[in-house]
Amino acid sequence: GWTAFRAFELEALSAVLSQGPCVLGLGGGTPTDDGCRRLLAASQRAGSLRLVYLRASPSVLGERIGPGDDRPSLTGIDPKDEIEAVFAERDPLYRSMADAVIECDGLSIDEQAAAVIAELGR
Repeated sequence: GWTAFRAFELEALSAVLSQGPCVLGLGGGTPTDDGCRRLLAASQRAGSLRLVYLRASPSVLGERIGPGDDRPSLTGIDPKDEIEAVFAERDPLYRSMADAVIECDGLSIDEQAAAVIAELGR
């Protein structure tokens, strides 16, 4: 279940962060877990981590999933409504934790990567 999943996630995050500088793509729910959030914040304070939020609007996120995707609903509601609800819940949290926010709507993957590289070079 979720409790075990989050415990494994925290363990994996701790192991990765202890190895030194890296690029890590977090799962969308990672920062919502108290333990993971504390670990990320401690790494930020220590100067060993910079969090970059790749922000896309719910409509773009919905397009990325696509109508034929078999992704199950996590909440039991319509996938489009779910995207809106989860985005509304997580966006303020992600913004509050991020060292930088990159608005990804309309950017190609290469442009997003270039924006991250530019941000990390500051």
